[in-house]
Order: sequence, then C-alpha cells, then structure tokens
Amino acid sequence: LLAAETTELIHGKEGVQQALCATEVLFGSRKSLGLQQFTGHDFASAFIRDPRMVSLDRSAVVGKSIDEIAVLLDSCRSKSEAARLVRGGGLYWNNRPVTDSKWVPEAERGDFVGGGTIGILRTGKTNCRLLRLLDAE
Repeated sequence: LLAAETTELIHGKEGVQQALCATEVLFGSRKSLGLQQFTGHDFASAFIRDPRMVSLDRSAVVGKSIDEIAVLLDSCRSKSEAARLVRGGGLYWNNRPVTDSKWVPEAERGDFVGGGTIGILRTGKTNCRLLRLLDAE
C-alpha cells in the first residue's frame, strides 16, 4: 500500500498501473484477476523500452505452435529445445505451464491477454518475453 501511494505521488496513477502490470508479468501473483486485469496499453506502457517485449505482426504468429513462438521470440534456440522445456515443465504461457509443445495459442479462445494482443512466454524461472501482436495497417 505504501509503495503504491509513493509511486502514485512520483509517477501518477498511470505509473502505479504500469508498476502493477510489470510486477504481475515478472513475478505473478495469486490474485483472482491476474493478467486479465490489464489492457494492451497497460502492457505496452509498462514494457515500452524493455527489450523483453517483442512486437510482431499478428499474421506472423497466427497458427504457430508454442515451440515455434518460443523460437520467434528468441526464448529458445530451436523447437526441440522448446519441446524439452515443455516436457520438463519449464515453459509457461501467461504464467501457466504449457503441457504440449505443439499447442497453438488463439486469441479467440482467450489465450492472449490485454484485449487479445499480449502473450507472455516464460522459460525457466527468469527468462520472460512479452509478445505484442500488431494488426497490419
């Protein structure tokens, strides 16, 4: 509570929202809403200059399996490395363990957060990447 109030005094309400969003992404929590409480703008603002956020055209990601996405985001060197991580319980999508390396995340099914524009891939305990989907203009 004190940290939130201090952050608000220094950075304003948007700064508090950014800090809460970054904390949820990087450390997770047991809150009932978790990642669902944040908008695509919240994620983008919280990680705007962070190299862990990778922005890709939606068409480059749609239909790709999680092992392919892990390679696209440079979280893994190969699909087989991603598959090994899945088998060992070390690959997470939006803070939930992935159990099938051929699983394909779909926005329509709610597999992306932030209004269907953000996916968070974590390998191991600390390697985190945010996938930001961009719509073609």
